[in-house]
Amino acid sequence: MLHAEVYYNFGELPVFPTSGRMVSNSRILEVLDKGKAATVTTIIETRDRDSGEFLYSSQSTQFIRKVGGFGGKRVGIGK
Repeated sequence: MLHAEVYYNFGELPVFPTSGRMVSNSRILEVLDKGKAATVTTIIETRDRDSGEFLYSSQSTQFIRKVGGFGGKRVGIGK
């Protein structure tokens, strides 16, 4: 497995909080069949635990060798 890319979105807060309680939820955005490999893209969204206010999200893609060829989509969302 190879870490392929990562993106961060810090929302529109004027100042990022330096303390507090956060909760993060993750989900799989897509799995792509690259022939001899696959890519798996996940999104993690983090919010303030008490207010529910959006703090930031991260999206990362992993390139996984030797697991492709399962007949899935080859091109991702927005491409």
